[in-house]
Amino acid sequence: MRSPTAALLWEIWHRQRGLAMAVAGLTVIGRLLDWSEGPARSQEASALIVLLAMASFVLLFAIFNYTDYDSHRGLGSFPRRLLTLPVSSLRLVALPAVSGIVAVELLYLLWRAPLSRGGSTSPLFVALLLGATMVFYQCVLWTLHRLGVLRLIIIGLTVMGLFVVGQLPQFAPTPPPLWRSEAALAIVVASLSVLALVVSWRHVVRLRCGGYGSALQLETLFTSMAALVSRNRTAFASPAAAQFWFEWRASGLALPLLVGGVLVLMIGPLSWLERDDASASFRLLLGTLVMPVVTAVPVGIAFGKATFWSEDMSMPPFIAVRPLSAEDFVAIKVRVALASVAVSWLLVVGFLAAWLLLWANLDSVSRFAIQLWAFHGQSAAAVYGIAALVIV
Repeated sequence: MRSPTAALLWEIWHRQRGLAMAVAGLTVIGRLLDWSEGPARSQEASALIVLLAMASFVLLFAIFNYTDYDSHRGLGSFPRRLLTLPVSSLRLVALPAVSGIVAVELLYLLWRAPLSRGGSTSPLFVALLLGATMVFYQCVLWTLHRLGVLRLIIIGLTVMGLFVVGQLPQFAPTPPPLWRSEAALAIVVASLSVLALVVSWRHVVRLRCGGYGSALQLETLFTSMAALVSRNRTAFASPAAAQFWFEWRASGLALPLLVGGVLVLMIGPLSWLERDDASASFRLLLGTLVMPVVTAVPVGIAFGKATFWSEDMSMPPFIAVRPLSAEDFVAIKVRVALASVAVSWLLVVGFLAAWLLLWANLDSVSRFAIQLWAFHGQSAAAVYGIAALVIV
């Protein structure tokens, strides 16, 4: 190669050329389907075309994760073999970030015609959000590598947050106030993207200087919060009680913290902004009920391991030598999981009680309840029973 930059770009292409071809194939198929509809196409793209577009973007982000994959550990960290190259840390970070931004913008340019049809968001604003998503995606993968699969949750929450940001200018009243305008939101998102790039750069600098761990030390934050909430100063009644406390402190708080964070940072503000829209309130109610289940899936994958933050499936000797049988370990895991789920749902039910009683528009919910009431022979017990069954 004539330059280190060319060599690094060639490595990205060489390692992910299969995914790149898949992205190209999905894009060609989607555009051909959109073109074949001709004048008969609707104001919005069909569900199949939107699905193909989403798949192509997901594969594109997989191309630019720029991590070392380990078959035993799954998601990897920033490639440590690159840390010894005679190039600056800024180039090691900026090259995959800039190339990822350019790639996602080019892909959006190819999909712009069907995806922007019927939408009111500015294409430039959408392009900015996509570029920021790429920067945040890489920053989470590189700097929080010790969190393992939980990085997927953080990435998902980040994507959801940027989607909400993209919808803010469309909320009533219109035209939106200055703080909800596309220009103001674009400045905020661009500034956060630059900050994420700087954090990634400092993380690589730290690795090259012999440091280890995340530049943000998020796992340390979780540990500190767990210690603050679940501090124990008395003797344990039994080894099983001690192991329960250890599992709760290390793993049990993860799901309640994530559910509470989503409620406070996303669903709560959205419910206030959409307090006058009955249909939006109904959709948000359904999303709130589904959210703990969706969040519990990746948390459960990590929870099933002996140590929550590790990506190693084996049980470390520190835990294996404790005076407990294999059945005890499994039973304690199940009890901690049940307690974690119960606390998470208490948070959800408490939020729903406050929201539905104080500021929610219940017109759509009431119409749905009336339809259920009529369908079940005007039995109020059936309606309340179904509502209780949904919660259970």
